[in-house]
Amino acid sequence: MSDTTADPTTEATEQGDPIEQQEPQTETGETSETESEQQPGNREAAKYRRQLRSTETERDALRERVTTYERTEVERLAADRLADPSDLWTGGADLESLRSEDGAIDPEKVRKAVDSVLESHPHWQRGSRAARPPAGSLYSGATGSTVGRLQTTWSQAFAAAGGEQ
Repeated sequence: MSDTTADPTTEATEQGDPIEQQEPQTETGETSETESEQQPGNREAAKYRRQLRSTETERDALRERVTTYERTEVERLAADRLADPSDLWTGGADLESLRSEDGAIDPEKVRKAVDSVLESHPHWQRGSRAARPPAGSLYSGATGSTVGRLQTTWSQAFAAAGGEQ
């Protein structure tokens, strides 16, 4: 069997591949001046690509941080009317629709978004903030009735600790 496939390097040269058409080396093995001038340019371009990737990563991290701050601000504004302020996002609100023309969070748009969420989910509304009375006589700590029964005074307690009675 004979090999009928062509050598890829000769095909590339015949087709005029720019990679294969670089300047040839001289007899001493040195490259021409144009190739040596390209090396620093390539290094510089690689340096700028690395800087670009680093800057893009930093930008994305900062964007995520600002988005988190804005979501927190929206939830703070919604907290007085929603039992769980994160329900605003569950109800279909998105951060972009809550921004004003200058890009800041608009409290009026947040209020309207909370209204629409509460309209479709009234059970998400925050209850009254009045504290419920405790059930029965379960209290923590000393109460007036138990303090009155204590017959030991501070001076008696310190005297007992010092060995005096």
